Amino acid sequence: MGLHFAREEYAERQARCCREIAAQGLDGILLFKQESMYYLTGYDTSGYLYFQSMLIGADGAVALLTRSGDLASARETSVVEDIRIWVDRADANPGNDIRDMLASLGFMGSASASSTTPSA
Repeated sequence: MGLHFAREEYAERQARCCREIAAQGLDGILLFKQESMYYLTGYDTSGYLYFQSMLIGADGAVALLTRSGDLASARETSVVEDIRIWVDRADANPGNDIRDMLASLGFMGSASASSTTPSA
């Protein structure tokens, strides 16, 4: 299938998104809608019925968390290089995988988050 647009087009879309994330005072956003992932990276999958999430960081970080069944699609149709897999099983909790992904990329416990705690 391949990319639907030039890599430069995706780079510009991501740059605009990153600028807006930073302008809002955020470190990054988590995407859950397939349409948003497609627009920003080209990621196209028929597995949209299953849990998946994508991090877009103000610093330009992009990481996808998806099932192993969607790995080939992610590699073939997107510009995402950091693809993480959550294992689809009876006791799966992909929220833990998101937490681990965020932690590994330095998106946990930022100084700005701790400074917004109300004082007593």
